[in-house]
Amino acid sequence: MQTRQGALLLMAMGLAIGLAGCSCQRTPDPLDSKATTAPPAASATVADDDAAPADAANAAERHARDQAFSAAVSVVHRYLTALPGTRSEADAMWTGGRPSPVPDDANLRSLEGLQSLRIETDEPLALDQLSPPEAVEVPVRLTARMAGGNRHYTGWYRVRPRVGGSSWEISSASLQPTLD
Repeated sequence: MQTRQGALLLMAMGLAIGLAGCSCQRTPDPLDSKATTAPPAASATVADDDAAPADAANAAERHARDQAFSAAVSVVHRYLTALPGTRSEADAMWTGGRPSPVPDDANLRSLEGLQSLRIETDEPLALDQLSPPEAVEVPVRLTARMAGGNRHYTGWYRVRPRVGGSSWEISSASLQPTLD
């Protein structure tokens, strides 16, 4: 038992010495006229030069993704805002200019006497590996204010760019009522 404790103590001491390392570096003596500061190594300059285009490319990619996400969320908001008032305008935001015969948000679409609709969206999700993404899922939480009380829904809308890329369209949805 004692040898085991001794071995552990030696290992701990060795680790401590190894981690402490030596940070001894000669600093130039300000009174030494021969002391000069060396220029930065060439490899650091090359690495910085390589990093700048990569950072710019990453920033451009993030910007394009963020624009795609913003466009996707915007079409979902426009659709949900138009739904209670101008059904034809809302329908035109679906692929092919109309939703499927029984859309996955049929419960919401069938509400009568809707007074207001509160729309909350979560962070959109890219559904493909493209940059910018060409398929985006927008998670939603909705509160429909009705004369008889509120109704709540959770789910998502999937959107993609229209052919020609001028705008985005809803390709599918999944929206379920939830209890308070």
